[in-house]
Amino acid sequence: MEFRCNPITTKLKIPHVEDLVDKQSDAIARETFSEAVQNAMCSKYPKEAELCQLVREFYEAEDEPGLSVHERYRRRIAFRTLLLEGVIFCQFPPYGCYIRGIPNVMFQGFLTNIERRLQLFPFVKSGRYNVRALGSLEAENLFGQFQDLDPKGSGVMKAEDIPTALEHACKLLQVRLLPDRPFHMSLSRVKVYPTNELLIESGVDDRGRGLFVYPAFVSQITLRNDMFDAKSRGKRKARRRLVEIKKPNEAARGVSGVRQYHKCDESKILLGHSIF
Repeated sequence: MEFRCNPITTKLKIPHVEDLVDKQSDAIARETFSEAVQNAMCSKYPKEAELCQLVREFYEAEDEPGLSVHERYRRRIAFRTLLLEGVIFCQFPPYGCYIRGIPNVMFQGFLTNIERRLQLFPFVKSGRYNVRALGSLEAENLFGQFQDLDPKGSGVMKAEDIPTALEHACKLLQVRLLPDRPFHMSLSRVKVYPTNELLIESGVDDRGRGLFVYPAFVSQITLRNDMFDAKSRGKRKARRRLVEIKKPNEAARGVSGVRQYHKCDESKILLGHSIF
């Protein structure tokens, strides 16, 4: 892999790395793995520069419009290859909390995200989907039923109770979404998300084909571009927040007021003291 080595300065400062001024900033994350940072490291730290490029391309594959579906998966597979380089899961002793310096949960999350997004294509009726449309709402609704099935109301059950709870949760969700049920059914105290009616297949879809059947065995996966992957969609660039840190003689962003120490804040009251 070739890199351009130009004397380019980046917008990163020491507080970005040591103090982590904003852990959830999308702009800082993009600047940390930007092309300027990659070019600044390529002469002395080629391995780190390669990691910077692969992480940036992987992030763009999950978020940027205008990239073809084949380009997205080329970037995902390249990042997956880097993660699994030199990793042997069948060895003893097994890996602990870290795999190649990456936390175990994060490592598994990267692999699961890459593989499941590829395996999803045969299970979509149109054979294509928007990468930004995937979320955790369905899983939240499913596991949210555990709190109603748990007698303690905490949603934390024993391992032997999970199969039965999964069966009951699936049945409750299916019955609740049926539009023609002859009775009212409320499964939660507070409705966080709106309840949508279950879509009943009519037997023939809008393209004149038969009823879609989920595949039981897939030998080949065909990738199809979505409207989000079209080149025309990539012309619309989102506005990013600033990454620079204010200078000492400038007003700092996010600073509290002078009277913040004496301001009344009832959220600081301890739970045990608030009942008296």
